[in-house]
Amino acid sequence: MYESTDPKTGTDLWILPLEGERKPVPFLKREFNEQSGQFSPDGHWVAYTSDESGRGEIYVAPFPGSGGKHQVSLAGGEQPRWRADGKKLFYIAPDNRLMAAEIGIKGAEVEIGAVRTLLDRFRPAAATSTTFPPMASASSRSCPTTRPLPSG
Repeated sequence: MYESTDPKTGTDLWILPLEGERKPVPFLKREFNEQSGQFSPDGHWVAYTSDESGRGEIYVAPFPGSGGKHQVSLAGGEQPRWRADGKKLFYIAPDNRLMAAEIGIKGAEVEIGAVRTLLDRFRPAAATSTTFPPMASASSRSCPTTRPLPSG
């Protein structure tokens, strides 16, 4: 999945198949800006940011695209990232809080559960960065950790 900008539709989400013709196809190409698309670990859902409400919000839509989207964020959000098991979706709220939404997937249906604040002031790994640090992949058994620096 990647982003492409069009003068008429703004930022859109596209899919590049890895098999067959390998011809790019639009996932979301509308008059709103859609960005930060992320496949769920099982590959059947896409989380993304859209400004269709007038501000960036987090949505989840089925892949391939049959069925409607579901809004995840409650008061704005950006940069969605799935937990490796697909049961949580993390995102950054407009006030820089790191949020986590419970996600329940039952066949072709998704249920958005409780949304909680994980960190009141999320600071990316690099002071100049405004993006998430790398997250563990679905196939990874490890997760980035932090350790205190040795004193002295």
